[in-house]
Amino acid sequence: MKVSKASREFATRVYRMCLENGELDESKLSKSIKFLGEKRPSDYLGVLTELKRLVRIDVDKRTAHVESAQKITAADQTRIEKSLTAKHGKNLVFHYSTNKDLIAGLKVRVGSSVYDGTVLSKINRLANSL
Repeated sequence: MKVSKASREFATRVYRMCLENGELDESKLSKSIKFLGEKRPSDYLGVLTELKRLVRIDVDKRTAHVESAQKITAADQTRIEKSLTAKHGKNLVFHYSTNKDLIAGLKVRVGSSVYDGTVLSKINRLANSL
């Protein structure tokens, strides 16, 4: 669905109103969505579509996906969480998974930032350079 510029701007204002100290307040967001559903301003579907996109981006910024070839120990998890929290701020939600294809190392994604220190990525870079 194509969203008009006016709808994007309106959704951005609604999203900013739902922020409390730089973090998304779910109760404010819920009230805003309920209000939009009841009042149905012009192109409210476009506004809701854009608001959904903004919320998804916000959730992605606060979610760290950590992928490794082997199960990560509790001590390593603590070290990883401390490092990522220092870099990306508090309130990160961590998801850990294993992927044997990585061979060794870690691949971490927080929002649009990807940190890939896996052997597989190094092999792929080497293969691409040849």
